[in-house]
Amino acid sequence: EGRLAALASQLSEAVVVAPGPAAEALLELMVSRQVRPKPTSPRLSPAETALQPLVVGMLGKAYGMALQAAGNAECAYIRGEPPEVIVYSDEEDEAVVEAKEE
Repeated sequence: EGRLAALASQLSEAVVVAPGPAAEALLELMVSRQVRPKPTSPRLSPAETALQPLVVGMLGKAYGMALQAAGNAECAYIRGEPPEVIVYSDEEDEAVVEAKEE
């Protein structure tokens, strides 16, 4: 990215361009390709920082459960068994599994 900016700078100094729409289009193209500084991301508040491990753990658990459900559904499909419908409840840690006939 830095090399492109340096090349654009060198070209603009070394090349004489006749005025007109083509020169303006070239200038706009070179300006659009300049490297812009990355915007800074907002910092987390102390309360958000304290909650971050909990959120990461919950997302990890949900992702693991989703992978397990997808794997079980794929295995059932390969074996030719009817798919299971899994319903997760907020009040219980265990899932309720029901076999559903097609």
